[in-house]
Parts: sequence; C-alpha cells; structure tokens
Amino acid sequence: MASKQALLASFYYLIGMTVLVDCEMFTALSHLQRLVNIEMELSDALDDYIAEQEARLRRLKIFSQDVNVAMEQAKSNRDKYIGHPINTYLMVKRFVKDWPAHVKSVEQEGDSEALLLDKLDNYRKYYPGQEDLEGSMDAIKRLQDVYELKPFDFTGGQFGIHTALGSFLTAMDAYNFGRGAYVSEDMENTQQWMQESLRLLDMEADNPKEKPSRFSILDHLAWSSYQLGDVREAINYTIEALQVFPNHQRSLSNLRNFKEAQKLLGEKRSKESNPGVQEFGYLASGLSQSTLKSFDWFEERRIFKKLCQGEPMPQAPQSPERLRCFYKTGHPLCTIRRCPVEVVFTNPDIMILPNLVSDEEIERVIKISEPLLNRATVHNPLTGKLEVAKYRISKRYVCIMVQNYGLAGHYDPHFDFSRDLENSSLGQLGTGNRIATILLYMTDVEAGGATVFPYVGARVKPKKI
Repeated sequence: MASKQALLASFYYLIGMTVLVDCEMFTALSHLQRLVNIEMELSDALDDYIAEQEARLRRLKIFSQDVNVAMEQAKSNRDKYIGHPINTYLMVKRFVKDWPAHVKSVEQEGDSEALLLDKLDNYRKYYPGQEDLEGSMDAIKRLQDVYELKPFDFTGGQFGIHTALGSFLTAMDAYNFGRGAYVSEDMENTQQWMQESLRLLDMEADNPKEKPSRFSILDHLAWSSYQLGDVREAINYTIEALQVFPNHQRSLSNLRNFKEAQKLLGEKRSKESNPGVQEFGYLASGLSQSTLKSFDWFEERRIFKKLCQGEPMPQAPQSPERLRCFYKTGHPLCTIRRCPVEVVFTNPDIMILPNLVSDEEIERVIKISEPLLNRATVHNPLTGKLEVAKYRISKRYVCIMVQNYGLAGHYDPHFDFSRDLENSSLGQLGTGNRIATILLYMTDVEAGGATVFPYVGARVKPKKI
C-alpha cells in the first residue's frame, strides 16, 4: 500500500506476529510531533536573537522567516502539517543542515544568544541525522515512483508551498534529488529533477539561498540524456555547459563522442520507444495456486502501482449476487448494537465493517501504542530474507498489531499467509496458516492510502473505521 501524503495511511490492526527492532525517528508520528514542539521553541529563541543582530545577520533572518512560515502551518493544523511529505522533508533537512550551519553565526555573547544556544544544546539528542534526511528523500521518491509524479508536482505547489522568495523546494533541493537519482543510476529521474533544478535556478536569480552550480546541472542533464538515448539533447546540454566552462576537458571529450554517436545513428533521435503495456487480462480469469508460487515480482509491482494510482484493472470473476450490504446476526454483541457489513469483493471475500470501534477506543489504542512503536521487519521477495522496513513501524499489542505508517509509508506487495507453511515462522507456531486479516483504519487520509490486491485487481479506499 502506498500513499500520496506522508504519514497518511493509518494505524493497522493486523492479526499476527512480527519481529521488532529499534527504529530511527523519521517514520514515527509521535517523534515528528516532538520535533514540531522543539522547532517552535527554537524559532522563538531565534527571533529574539535576530532582534539584537538584524543588521549583521541578514542570511539568518531569511532562514528564520522560512521556519516561521512552516511553524505557522504547524500551529494551525499540526497533524496536517506533519502529514505533508514536503513539510517533513524540509523540517528534517533544517535540523540536519540549516540549524547547525546557522548556530555557527551566533558569535557574540548576550542573553538572547545564550538562551538560543542553551535550547539548541538541550534538544540535540532529539535531532534527526543524515539517515533521517535520506529517509525523507527516499519517501518522496517512493511517492514519485508509485504515483508517477513529476518534480513539478512537488515544487510547483501540488505538494509544496510557495514563499515570497519562490518555490519552497529550491533549485538546490531539486539538484540534490537529481544527484541522488544519478548515484542510483536512475537516469530518467536524474533528467527530470535536473531539468526542474535548472528551471528553478533561472527563476531564483535574486534568491540569496544556496544554489547549485549551473555547470553541474547541465553536466548531469547531458549525461542522463545520452544514457536515455537522446543524443541530440546531450549535445545541446554539453554545448550550454561549455558556455559556462569553455575549456572543461571532459565536456569537450563528451561532445566529440556525442557527435560521433549522432552520426552513427543517422542524426535520428535514438530514444527507444516503450513497449506496449500489457493489459493484464489474465487477472479476469483468476490465478491458480501454482501460478501464485511463481508469479513474477516485477509484474506484481507494475499491477500494484497501477491499482494505487486508481487505474481500472481487470478483476477476478465475481459473484454479483453476493455484493451486498446486510446486518450481521447471531452474535450477542450484534444483538446489543447493529453490526453492518458491506461485501465489496467476492473472490476473495473483502468486506467493510463500518463503525466497528468508537473514537474513544481508537484514541486509547493510539495512546497506549505510541510509546511502544518500533521499526517493523518485512519479507524481501527478491532475497527471501527479513529486512528492517524503512517506511513503517509497528507494535504488537495483545492480539493486534498497530501500524504507524511514516513519511510516504506503504506495504510492498506481499502475502499475509504462508505459501510454504512447513518452513515458515508461522508454521513453527503450530496454529496453522492464517485464514483472514482484519484492518482497522484509525485515521482518515486526504489522498492515496488504498489497500490493493494485485492478484485479483481489487482496490479498497481507506476510511476511518
């Protein structure tokens, strides 16, 4: 399951077991709440300091204005602020990069300086680290991947905020995302983010914030275009880069190589066409157990992403007469209070049980579980090993599992039951295989967050139970 908003998808009750390990802070909602409180205090202390040093600390004041804009949003609706992937990324980045850099500018002793330094020192143990910053960037990349978003969707306002100085995500932010994609050998996203960085760089000519090198942006664009088969664009970007550094030897060598490649291609654009997308018609006939055991993971993920995006997909054969709403009877609790049931899918059975628990019960479970949350482990379908999940944390509480999905948190496609019971940890319990999973959404979400079933083409939108 994936979500457009950070921290969107809700706490889940999953009947079952999990292995718990220590977690870093950026995935936990409760930890992000604490960061908001800390940053509010730091912002107030910083404002006091600026009042005494305004003439000398122009750059520091610009930083403070950015923090204040963010904190005003947090004050009006803290959960909504934390649930925004760009807000969370920028907050983590401030603690990892900006706050430490600006502390160095506080040189003169005085009451306001001492207060600010004291607060910064006292809260240092709660600061996120480089891994948290990388994790928040990975979360945005996951959103981009699953929902096929473009960099402008984040910098242009759909997921970001605009300030008087331009986009809240700066040219340097876009460059860092592009550089990360380049290191990961993801040339398509390298090209997209570097193009956005170049656009923002041209728009932010008067912005005093840190800027990326124009030559470096063009250099990355040239190479990524070449790797994607667009030789003509690679040549154009290299020529533009040489206008910045005319004698750059590597760029001169690349330009000769690019022109030679263009001649070999007959001056045609060499970008390969994408193969036709498979229609997944076989889903409509249902998949056998033998097929499930050998189903291709990459094919599974393609279906998963399309379902998360809300694209219509073929579905397993249904029994229309069973798609209905009714009141459950025959249980004492359903005599005291009506138990409504909505059947939304019949192969397999997927049902919605509205109003199963009260708001008071939800708040109680959240309050109990928050201090106990730890990083969950998940099964890697490619290696067959359990790995620490970077996108959700969990706590088994009595017979339920509470899941707190962090920034862009999601489940990758998986089975809740064991396909090899004898050799699985579930089989070692001696209680048999899992026959059902119950999910209770304990918060509502603004976008994304659907639970999807790739093998049968089903998609269920999230709604607080």
